[in-house]
Amino acid sequence: MTGALIGAIAFVATLGVTPVVIVVARRTGIVDRPGTLKPQTSAVPYLGGVAVFAGVIVGAAVGRPTVLVPLAGALCLGVADDRFDLPPLARLVGQLAIGIAIVVTGPVHLPGLLGAVLILAVTVLMINGVNLIDGLDMLASGVAAVAAVGFAVVLHGSGRQLAIALAAALIGFLVYNRPPARVYLGDGGSYLLGAALSVLLVGSWAPGIPLHVGVAALALVALPVDPSQLVALGIKEEASRDIEQLAARTYWISLGALSKMIEICHGEGITQIMMCGQVKHTKIFSSIVPDWRLVKL
Repeated sequence: MTGALIGAIAFVATLGVTPVVIVVARRTGIVDRPGTLKPQTSAVPYLGGVAVFAGVIVGAAVGRPTVLVPLAGALCLGVADDRFDLPPLARLVGQLAIGIAIVVTGPVHLPGLLGAVLILAVTVLMINGVNLIDGLDMLASGVAAVAAVGFAVVLHGSGRQLAIALAAALIGFLVYNRPPARVYLGDGGSYLLGAALSVLLVGSWAPGIPLHVGVAALALVALPVDPSQLVALGIKEEASRDIEQLAARTYWISLGALSKMIEICHGEGITQIMMCGQVKHTKIFSSIVPDWRLVKL
């Protein structure tokens, strides 16, 4: 099956399944409800990860079906977390189990225990990294889609097929996840994306692939691994629409955009802003949130 056909099927599958999971999420109560620190005025369904998985199945089944085991495990763990709010230890144990599944299905250059430990660490890091940046409409899904396109370029064989399917599925999902989002990935989706990126990264370390390809592939997952590259801004309630619009457009912020934001704040007499690596389903904060860094301008 050609890459174009895999992509087309994955795109259509996710595009078609997403409205179904929206209905299911609403009926089962797996939704993100409005709150003080959330931008939506009505409940937004989770379970977007189920729709993405429907598209990813195509590439995985054609290439290496065994990778469906860790991907399905990640999705189930995340959906359970969405529904039951699992304790941290249970999540960690589940993530390690997903890593073990990837160890079994994804051989690397590094043999034995060292390779297994590396894959476990990468899996836990990627799952939590993607979950951490899943705080704004399109952010985690957009970042993962870009990474998947990159993997489709550098990998070949089953890895490329999975990357194509993932990228196409996410593009289909973005139709519903673009602002204002009609559905969220949820923990099920962010765990799935983290696991999928782990599988692709491990695939770039597989025997027969040049070492420089595996090293270069690290750049494709740099943002989820280092979410400190993200800057979230909390603005006082009296901030103008100029500030709100700039913050609302800022999914990941460049130094230039940050400088512009500071310039606007200074012009309005605002002397401090809030900066953090994560915003969970919100763009503008009107009060100080615990664990945020207060930054003097």
